[in-house]
Amino acid sequence: MVDKISRARKKELEQPDPFMESMQAIGDYCTKHKKQVIWISSVVIIAIIVFSGVIYSLKSAEQNASTLLAETLTRYNNTIPAKAYDAVKGNFEKIMDKYSNTDAGKLARIDFAAISYKASKFGKAHALYVTALDDFKDDPAMKNILLMALGHTCEAEKKYDQAKKYFNTIAQGTLPFLKAEAIFNLGMIKAAKGDKKGSLKMFKQIVGEYADSMYQPLAEARIVNSKSM
Repeated sequence: MVDKISRARKKELEQPDPFMESMQAIGDYCTKHKKQVIWISSVVIIAIIVFSGVIYSLKSAEQNASTLLAETLTRYNNTIPAKAYDAVKGNFEKIMDKYSNTDAGKLARIDFAAISYKASKFGKAHALYVTALDDFKDDPAMKNILLMALGHTCEAEKKYDQAKKYFNTIAQGTLPFLKAEAIFNLGMIKAAKGDKKGSLKMFKQIVGEYADSMYQPLAEARIVNSKSM
Protein backbone atom coordinates (compact mmCIF):
# COMPACT_ATOMS: atom_id res chain seq x y z
CA MET A 1 0.00 0.00 0.00
CA VAL A 2 2.84 2.32 0.94
CA ASP A 3 4.55 1.54 -2.37
CA LYS A 4 1.42 2.43 -4.29
CA ILE A 5 1.17 5.82 -2.47
CA SER A 6 4.84 6.49 -3.07
CA ARG A 7 4.53 5.71 -6.76
CA ALA A 8 1.43 7.94 -7.02
CA ARG A 9 3.21 10.78 -5.20
CA LYS A 10 6.28 10.36 -7.43
CA LYS A 11 4.08 10.52 -10.52
CA GLU A 12 2.36 13.63 -9.15
CA LEU A 13 5.69 15.34 -8.55
CA GLU A 14 6.77 14.56 -12.07
CA GLN A 15 3.78 16.56 -13.41
CA PRO A 16 4.63 20.13 -14.45
CA ASP A 17 3.69 22.85 -11.90
CA PRO A 18 1.20 25.31 -13.57
CA PHE A 19 2.54 28.26 -11.56
CA MET A 20 6.15 27.47 -12.44
CA GLU A 21 5.16 27.02 -16.07
CA SER A 22 3.56 30.47 -16.07
CA MET A 23 6.61 32.04 -14.45
CA GLN A 24 8.85 30.33 -16.98
CA ALA A 25 6.66 31.61 -19.83
CA ILE A 26 6.87 35.14 -18.47
CA GLY A 27 10.64 34.82 -18.11
CA ASP A 28 10.96 33.57 -21.68
CA TYR A 29 8.80 36.46 -22.96
CA CYS A 30 10.86 39.03 -21.05
CA THR A 31 14.07 37.57 -22.44
CA LYS A 32 12.74 37.46 -25.97
CA HIS A 33 11.15 40.93 -25.85
CA LYS A 34 13.62 42.65 -23.58
CA LYS A 35 13.41 46.07 -25.25
CA GLN A 36 9.62 46.19 -25.21
CA VAL A 37 9.51 45.16 -21.54
CA ILE A 38 12.06 47.83 -20.60
CA TRP A 39 10.08 50.43 -22.55
CA ILE A 40 6.77 49.48 -20.91
CA SER A 41 8.37 49.48 -17.46
CA SER A 42 9.84 52.91 -18.11
CA VAL A 43 6.45 54.28 -19.17
CA VAL A 44 4.81 52.92 -16.01
CA ILE A 45 7.55 54.35 -13.79
CA ILE A 46 7.32 57.74 -15.51
CA ALA A 47 3.53 57.72 -15.10
CA ILE A 48 3.91 57.01 -11.37
CA ILE A 49 6.48 59.78 -11.00
CA VAL A 50 4.29 62.27 -12.88
CA PHE A 51 1.20 61.31 -10.85
CA SER A 52 3.14 61.65 -7.59
CA GLY A 53 4.43 65.01 -8.74
CA VAL A 54 0.92 66.24 -9.53
CA ILE A 55 -0.37 65.13 -6.12
CA TYR A 56 2.55 66.82 -4.38
CA SER A 57 2.06 69.96 -6.47
CA LEU A 58 -1.64 70.12 -5.59
CA LYS A 59 -0.95 69.65 -1.87
CA SER A 60 1.85 72.21 -2.00
CA ALA A 61 -0.36 74.73 -3.85
CA GLU A 62 -3.18 74.20 -1.34
CA GLN A 63 -0.80 74.73 1.57
CA ASN A 64 0.73 77.85 0.03
CA ALA A 65 -2.70 79.29 -0.79
CA SER A 66 -4.01 78.56 2.71
CA THR A 67 -0.98 80.18 4.35
CA LEU A 68 -1.19 83.29 2.16
CA LEU A 69 -4.95 83.55 2.73
CA ALA A 70 -4.53 83.35 6.52
CA GLU A 71 -1.80 86.00 6.45
CA THR A 72 -3.91 88.26 4.23
CA LEU A 73 -6.98 88.02 6.45
CA THR A 74 -4.87 88.77 9.52
CA ARG A 75 -3.47 91.82 7.75
CA TYR A 76 -6.99 92.92 6.83
CA ASN A 77 -8.22 92.61 10.42
CA ASN A 78 -5.25 94.62 11.69
CA THR A 79 -5.65 97.46 9.19
CA ILE A 80 -7.73 100.63 9.55
CA PRO A 81 -11.08 99.93 7.79
CA ALA A 82 -10.72 102.85 5.39
CA LYS A 83 -7.39 101.45 4.12
CA ALA A 84 -8.10 97.73 4.52
CA TYR A 85 -9.31 97.07 0.96
CA ASP A 86 -6.21 98.56 -0.67
CA ALA A 87 -3.95 96.88 1.88
CA VAL A 88 -5.04 93.34 0.93
CA LYS A 89 -6.15 93.72 -2.68
CA GLY A 90 -2.79 92.67 -4.13
CA ASN A 91 -2.55 89.51 -2.03
CA PHE A 92 -6.08 88.45 -2.85
CA GLU A 93 -5.50 88.95 -6.55
CA LYS A 94 -2.33 86.86 -6.29
CA ILE A 95 -4.19 84.01 -4.55
CA MET A 96 -7.08 84.10 -7.01
CA ASP A 97 -4.74 84.18 -10.00
CA LYS A 98 -2.08 81.68 -8.91
CA TYR A 99 -4.19 79.30 -6.80
CA SER A 100 -7.63 79.69 -8.37
CA ASN A 101 -8.32 75.94 -8.48
CA THR A 102 -7.45 75.22 -4.85
CA ASP A 103 -10.02 75.22 -2.04
CA ALA A 104 -8.19 78.11 -0.40
CA GLY A 105 -8.26 80.02 -3.69
CA LYS A 106 -12.01 79.56 -3.99
CA LEU A 107 -12.57 80.67 -0.40
CA ALA A 108 -10.30 83.68 -0.99
CA ARG A 109 -12.64 84.75 -3.79
CA ILE A 110 -15.57 84.76 -1.36
CA ASP A 111 -13.59 86.57 1.34
CA PHE A 112 -12.47 89.27 -1.08
CA ALA A 113 -16.02 89.63 -2.38
CA ALA A 114 -17.19 90.33 1.18
CA ILE A 115 -14.32 92.77 1.72
CA SER A 116 -15.17 94.50 -1.57
CA TYR A 117 -18.81 94.80 -0.47
CA LYS A 118 -17.78 96.39 2.84
CA ALA A 119 -15.61 98.84 0.90
CA SER A 120 -18.66 99.72 -1.28
CA LYS A 121 -16.98 98.14 -4.32
CA PHE A 122 -20.28 96.55 -5.25
CA GLY A 123 -19.45 95.82 -8.89
CA LYS A 124 -16.29 93.97 -7.84
CA ALA A 125 -18.17 92.07 -5.15
CA HIS A 126 -20.89 91.05 -7.58
CA ALA A 127 -18.40 89.71 -10.14
CA LEU A 128 -16.53 87.71 -7.50
CA TYR A 129 -19.72 86.24 -6.05
CA VAL A 130 -20.91 85.18 -9.52
CA THR A 131 -17.63 83.31 -10.12
CA ALA A 132 -17.81 81.77 -6.64
CA LEU A 133 -21.35 80.61 -7.39
CA ASP A 134 -19.97 78.51 -10.22
CA ASP A 135 -17.20 77.17 -7.94
CA PHE A 136 -19.76 75.91 -5.42
CA LYS A 137 -22.61 74.96 -7.75
CA ASP A 138 -22.64 71.41 -6.33
CA ASP A 139 -22.83 72.58 -2.70
CA PRO A 140 -26.49 73.54 -1.99
CA ALA A 141 -25.82 75.31 1.32
CA MET A 142 -22.91 77.37 0.00
CA LYS A 143 -24.91 78.10 -3.13
CA ASN A 144 -27.68 79.65 -1.00
CA ILE A 145 -25.13 81.72 0.94
CA LEU A 146 -23.74 83.11 -2.30
CA LEU A 147 -27.20 83.77 -3.76
CA MET A 148 -28.05 85.69 -0.59
CA ALA A 149 -24.82 87.69 -0.88
CA LEU A 150 -25.59 88.46 -4.52
CA GLY A 151 -29.09 89.59 -3.59
CA HIS A 152 -27.77 92.01 -0.96
CA THR A 153 -25.09 93.27 -3.35
CA CYS A 154 -27.73 94.03 -6.00
CA GLU A 155 -29.84 95.77 -3.35
CA ALA A 156 -26.85 97.96 -2.48
CA GLU A 157 -26.56 98.85 -6.16
CA LYS A 158 -30.34 99.52 -6.22
CA LYS A 159 -30.75 96.79 -8.82
CA TYR A 160 -33.90 95.45 -7.20
CA ASP A 161 -35.10 93.28 -10.05
CA GLN A 162 -31.80 91.38 -10.05
CA ALA A 163 -31.90 91.13 -6.27
CA LYS A 164 -35.40 89.62 -6.47
CA LYS A 165 -34.14 86.92 -8.86
CA TYR A 166 -31.47 85.82 -6.40
CA PHE A 167 -33.80 85.87 -3.38
CA ASN A 168 -36.51 84.05 -5.34
CA THR A 169 -34.09 81.26 -6.25
CA ILE A 170 -33.59 80.59 -2.53
CA ALA A 171 -37.26 81.08 -1.62
CA GLN A 172 -38.46 78.66 -4.30
CA GLY A 173 -35.73 76.09 -3.73
CA THR A 174 -36.02 72.84 -1.79
CA LEU A 175 -33.36 73.69 0.80
CA PRO A 176 -34.81 75.40 3.93
CA PHE A 177 -31.47 77.06 4.70
CA LEU A 178 -31.79 80.90 4.49
CA LYS A 179 -35.29 80.62 3.00
CA ALA A 180 -36.92 82.80 5.69
CA GLU A 181 -34.30 85.53 5.15
CA ALA A 182 -34.86 85.40 1.39
CA ILE A 183 -38.64 85.74 1.79
CA PHE A 184 -38.19 88.64 4.24
CA ASN A 185 -35.94 90.44 1.78
CA LEU A 186 -38.48 89.90 -0.99
CA GLY A 187 -41.07 91.47 1.30
CA MET A 188 -38.81 94.44 1.94
CA ILE A 189 -38.20 94.98 -1.76
CA LYS A 190 -41.94 94.84 -2.49
CA ALA A 191 -42.58 97.33 0.32
CA ALA A 192 -39.89 99.68 -1.05
CA LYS A 193 -41.54 99.55 -4.46
CA GLY A 194 -44.96 100.37 -2.97
CA ASP A 195 -46.41 96.86 -3.28
CA LYS A 196 -48.04 96.76 0.15
CA LYS A 197 -50.21 93.72 -0.58
CA GLY A 198 -47.28 91.72 -1.97
CA SER A 199 -44.99 92.61 0.94
CA LEU A 200 -47.61 91.63 3.53
CA LYS A 201 -48.00 88.28 1.80
CA MET A 202 -44.27 87.64 2.25
CA PHE A 203 -44.28 88.70 5.90
CA LYS A 204 -47.34 86.57 6.70
CA GLN A 205 -45.65 83.58 5.07
CA ILE A 206 -42.72 83.97 7.46
CA VAL A 207 -45.01 84.26 10.51
CA GLY A 208 -47.00 81.21 9.42
CA GLU A 209 -44.22 78.92 8.20
CA TYR A 210 -41.04 80.03 9.97
CA ALA A 211 -42.02 80.62 13.59
CA ASP A 212 -38.54 79.67 14.84
CA SER A 213 -36.76 82.04 12.47
CA MET A 214 -35.11 85.25 13.70
CA TYR A 215 -37.09 86.97 10.94
CA GLN A 216 -40.45 85.95 12.46
CA PRO A 217 -40.64 88.85 14.97
CA LEU A 218 -39.39 91.28 12.31
CA ALA A 219 -42.08 90.14 9.90
CA GLU A 220 -44.70 90.29 12.63
CA ALA A 221 -43.69 93.86 13.45
CA ARG A 222 -44.06 94.78 9.78
CA ILE A 223 -47.57 93.32 9.72
CA VAL A 224 -48.57 95.25 12.87
CA ASN A 225 -47.12 98.51 11.52
CA SER A 226 -49.03 98.08 8.24
CA LYS A 227 -52.31 97.93 10.17
CA SER A 228 -51.61 101.17 11.99
CA MET A 229 -50.85 103.07 8.78
